[in-house]
Amino acid sequence: MLRRVLSCRRGAVAVEGAIILPILVLLVVGVMEYGILLFTFMTLQSATREVARAASVNFTAVADVPADLRARLPSWSRSSAAITVAQSAAGSATTNVITITATIPSSAATPIHLLTAVGGWDLKTVVKMKQEQPL
Repeated sequence: MLRRVLSCRRGAVAVEGAIILPILVLLVVGVMEYGILLFTFMTLQSATREVARAASVNFTAVADVPADLRARLPSWSRSSAAITVAQSAAGSATTNVITITATIPSSAATPIHLLTAVGGWDLKTVVKMKQEQPL
């Protein structure tokens, strides 16, 4: 009787599937979250560079830079983005360098929160552009 029970293979696929499926799902969700994380970081870099360029050619006022930058970020990370704007010589367009620093904490960088629950790191980008003289 015991040999017959041990040699029975019925249900083996279900047990193997129950073991493998959670690992496979975690792997797929992890890859998706990593892609979203990269998307958020690339969007942060691109938006910071575009807004810095607009401010350096006097298309956007320096005071409007944080609002313009937040409008270009993904919706899940807009409210938690820390944006600082500094100028080296605000009164002189010939020597002024505009520095924009944008930081998003990892907990707000993706809406899934699987990988970001592991550590407390930040996505950060710094862009410096020399202001051009107005026409």
